[in-house]
Amino acid sequence: MTEEDVKGIDGTGNGTPQVGVGSTPEPQDGEETTLVLAEIQESDTFRMRGLEDEATVERYAELFTDYMDEKRNGKKAKYPFPAIWVWFVNGVYILLAGFHRLAAARRAGLDEILVRICTGTEDEAFKIAMKDNSKHGRAMNDDDVKYAIKKAFIRFPDKSLRWMVKEVGGSLGTVHKIKNEMIQNGELQGVEKLVGLDGKEHTARRSRRDNQSNDDGSGGSGSKPKLDPLMKALEQTKKLSLAERKRYAYVFVENLVDDVPDKEGIDFLEEYIRRCEYMHNYRAGITKSNDASQATDQSAQTA
Repeated sequence: MTEEDVKGIDGTGNGTPQVGVGSTPEPQDGEETTLVLAEIQESDTFRMRGLEDEATVERYAELFTDYMDEKRNGKKAKYPFPAIWVWFVNGVYILLAGFHRLAAARRAGLDEILVRICTGTEDEAFKIAMKDNSKHGRAMNDDDVKYAIKKAFIRFPDKSLRWMVKEVGGSLGTVHKIKNEMIQNGELQGVEKLVGLDGKEHTARRSRRDNQSNDDGSGGSGSKPKLDPLMKALEQTKKLSLAERKRYAYVFVENLVDDVPDKEGIDFLEEYIRRCEYMHNYRAGITKSNDASQATDQSAQTA
């Protein structure tokens, strides 16, 4: 969907927005206000999951109903949900995030709903849809995450794997797998430049599995990634916390294999994380065991 396409959206296809323009002042970016439900249009462009989950809609509708009952009874009612996001473009409000909440509000018979307004570009609106859907509402299942990641790659093919993990969700391995599948299926084309979390561009390299030559010039898939530097670096980070060592490993492996990491690199990373967690839990268990022993000894001495 483009800003030109939005000019004709009205939910009926007749090309006339349902709400007249000019009846209220132009909204400000980030403004929180209420909108009449009929003013809000939906577009699959910003739908970051599949269809709404019926049980979730019903549960949200009950919360909206309880909220309205309390208001009617003169009680101080707290609004039950964060504001949904809408994109204001060409006089039309397009839903960005909050499909379950909007469906529930309609089912509960509300006239208005709390919204936060985006007036930026379509890409900015899409980023809001990604981030809000990963943080609010029903927890995203594996299918939801895959659906969102694929839509994000189609919209932002020049973003790095770590950017996708941060903005959309999922693990580095999951994002890598989905990107590879999309490339193999022709759903996504490779790019020359990638943009990382720091906003800087760097040259994208093809996966070693896709290289057409080895060091010996014989062709075929390449050699395993050189992980010796990581092992040496990790030896120097023994005193870091578990979380810090995990972050370090993620950064190193992604930089090592660039935008399409080798399977060996991902396998190594996952194995390393497992070992870090094992050692962390093992040491925590030893500490608890020692503490328990000391407590038992002290009790015996005072008895």
